[in-house]
Amino acid sequence: MRRTGKNEPKTYPAFFAANTVRQRPELVKALIVIEPVGSPTDKTDLEQHFVDVPYLAVYGDYIESRGQTGRYESCIETAKVLNELGGYGEVMTLTDLGYKGNTHLMMQDTNKSDIAKLIMEWIQLHVKV
Repeated sequence: MRRTGKNEPKTYPAFFAANTVRQRPELVKALIVIEPVGSPTDKTDLEQHFVDVPYLAVYGDYIESRGQTGRYESCIETAKVLNELGGYGEVMTLTDLGYKGNTHLMMQDTNKSDIAKLIMEWIQLHVKV
């Protein structure tokens, strides 16, 4: 698998998801990442492979204190570029929605059902079946 962009390490799950978009786009309806280590940010790569795939990045609390700022910013850049190219990208920051205290493993937090509901609602709005 190839690496594209400085913000996309080779060893995290979203990298493999991104490569699936690149290699088998017909199998991917959306790219949803939860606090990824990085995100594709190369404009040419995004235009060639990601513009037709809705993109959602979800982030919890304590972004700065956990050293997640660069990762978070790469997701914001991905969403921004996709939107500029006519695709759809969004970063869902839970604290902006009133959810405080979510960790990196939000699927294990006490409000995990609320977070899942937000993601499912996003899918219903933005993913073509």
